[in-house]
Formats: sequence, structure tokens, C-alpha cells
Amino acid sequence: MGFNYQKLKKKYEKLYNDTIEENKDILIESFVEYYGEQHRDEIISRFNEIVFVYFINWNNFFNHSFSRLKNFYCENKQAISESEQEMFQDFQDFFKYRSKANDVIKECFVGSSNKKVLKKALFDNVFRNSLIKVLNDKTPTYFDHFKKNKMQRIICLPIFIFSKATIIHELNHALTDIPLIALHNDIYKKSGFETIEEERIINELINESIALDILKIFERRGGDLSTLILAYNKSIYEKNLYLIKKFYKEFKKIIKESYITLNKNNLVQSVGKENYKELVNMVNKYYSKDGALIKQTKKKAKIVKKDIVENMRKRVENIEELKKEDLKIFYKQLEQEGKKVTILNELEEEKEENNNSLHF
Repeated sequence: MGFNYQKLKKKYEKLYNDTIEENKDILIESFVEYYGEQHRDEIISRFNEIVFVYFINWNNFFNHSFSRLKNFYCENKQAISESEQEMFQDFQDFFKYRSKANDVIKECFVGSSNKKVLKKALFDNVFRNSLIKVLNDKTPTYFDHFKKNKMQRIICLPIFIFSKATIIHELNHALTDIPLIALHNDIYKKSGFETIEEERIINELINESIALDILKIFERRGGDLSTLILAYNKSIYEKNLYLIKKFYKEFKKIIKESYITLNKNNLVQSVGKENYKELVNMVNKYYSKDGALIKQTKKKAKIVKKDIVENMRKRVENIEELKKEDLKIFYKQLEQEGKKVTILNELEEEKEENNNSLHF
């Protein structure tokens, strides 16, 4: 009996669907724990709109990874499990029986979590073009699709190779993306902190920071996506996280509340519009896909980052003091009117999760 290439694709469609479904509740609870119980309903609702698409990354990076993997697995046969050996054999078979089609969808597509939705969507030119772009770019991606005012959140994942946080990174994009208004054939929406192209990189870095935190929660709760990963590759976003590490640590609470509610202004007004703009410009200036260049620029960016975050901290402290002073004046006015004032909740002083982080 000859080799069945379609059967191999179906095997991985099932593996990915089953693994994500088995971890779905833990994923949802991990997002709820991170963002807060008050956001449970919107997290569940948005999660249920997600359709996963799985594809094969045939580009040079994948071929390079194949050679590296082959050497590793040949040298460590005794150290790897039977399931890992089986996956590596499948990895080889995908290359051996690669279908070189003129249609990028036929060549790269492996499977989906909802074939019915996907089949209908492929008849829509906008959706088809979005999917073709993803397959040509060959990277994990989230995009949305609207049909008859119904939203589908599409997460595209390359099989075998991505970082541990990749699925959570794309899920976080999907859960922090909402449509605002439909005008003719265009949908105007909000997505995380990105409202203009200049904010794309900082949005991705914040999203990656959040994903890594949620990954820790997910694994602590017993979640496991390791069966989907044959080789771990640190994402380029993770390599650039030094650019926002201090900012994210200092203002984490307001960042995550602003992120899940898609209220960027809440963050910007707190840290200061000009300060935020400086941070965005600094990130765009020093962000790089070149590992060697990243090492060189870390020192250059250090002082700039420190100054920006310090200015943000002063701004937040001033706002906090103003709020306290306004309350004191209000209480005094009430007492002068003969009313008895009983303070039920004091405005929180600067309490820190780890003696460094400001809470809001």
C-alpha cells in the first residue's frame, strides 16, 4: 500500500484540534486569572469565535531547521520519547511527499478546527487573500473575518515549529480585538494598543510579554501543548523584550486592564502622551530582527529606556497625589455642609507586587 499524504495531514489536523480542545478550559482559566474574573464573559465569548488553521512552513528557515533537527534526533535517539521519534519521522515524510502546487493554499494547508466555516470563507475573496498572505509570509498569524456581521477570529499556526508562547500570543491577539463599526466594505476595529502602523511593534512586544506571563499561569494549572512542538524557536519578539521590560514591569496592572478593555487612552493618559510617544519611537528605533545587532543596541537603549520610564513614574505619582488631594477637598466640603463622612475605601498608597511595580 502506497504512502497516503492526505492521511498524514489529517493526523496532524486531529492532533492539533484534540490538543487545543483538551487544553481549552485551562487556557480560558489562565486568561481569566491574568485579566481578572470581571472579564470572564468576553474572554469566553471571543474564544468561541476562534477558528484555527494549520499549515506547513516550507521556507528556507524550515529547511534549515530540518537539517538541525535531523542532526539532533540522530545523535539523541536514546534521549527522546517514542512519540517524538514518530513526530520526527512524520516531519521527514512531509518533506519527502511535499506537494508542489501552483496554489499556495493547496500546497501549505494542513487542516482546520472548523472545516465548515473555512470552506465557506474560502469563497470570500477578502478572506482568501488574507489567508494567502499568511501562507506566503509563513509565520504564525491572527486575522479576523466578517461575514453577514458575524465575526470569525482566525489563528494560523505552522505545524511542528514555533515558540512555547506562540499559541497564547495569537490567542491574546484574538481576545483583544473587537470591531467598532462597519462602513461599506470596511470594518473599523481596535486591536490591543495598535491604532496606527507606528504602534505595531510595541503592540507585539506588549502582547508577547503578556503571553509569556499567561504561559506561566497555563503551565502552573497543568496545561500542556508540548505535543505540538517538535522544535522550540525563540520568537524575534521575545529577543526584543528588553526594550519594554521595565515599562511592562512598572505599569503591568494598568497595561493589562487597558489591553483587555482595548482602552489605550487609559494607559496613555496615566503615563503621559509625550512619554508614551517617546517609548514608541525608542522601540521602533532599536527593534531588530538581527540577533547580533540586538546585543549591540541593548547598552545604547538602556539609558533612554530608564529616563522614559522614570518620567512615566513621576507622571503617575503626580496624578495619584492629585486624586488624593481632590478627595480630601471633597470630604472637607461635605463636612462643612454638616454631613458626616465615613471613608469606606482609602485610595491605595503605592503598593508593589515585587517592590518595583506600580498598581492602579
